[in-house]
Amino acid sequence: MKRQNYISLAEAINNWTSDSSVKRKIDEATLLNNWKEFVSPQIAVFTKGLRIDNNILFVKTRSGVVKNELTIIRKPLIKKINEKFNYNLINDIRLE
Repeated sequence: MKRQNYISLAEAINNWTSDSSVKRKIDEATLLNNWKEFVSPQIAVFTKGLRIDNNILFVKTRSGVVKNELTIIRKPLIKKINEKFNYNLINDIRLE
């Protein structure tokens, strides 16, 4: 019997996610699932309906105060998100 070359599960996952479209989708899901780590928990409570479309993060908010706060921190927040993922995952944030 011929011995086959085996790779670890971690290596197989890394090979699979090296495809940029797969990596982007995983990173988008990570951002949406960990939103409160990018903004304060107080802001996260008042935001919902997060979605990403064409590198734009859409955020729905129930509070005018939170909408104003997100408007103020928009550019630093985009920078923080992109630095976390080491590439431009998000180009803009739109508030709904």
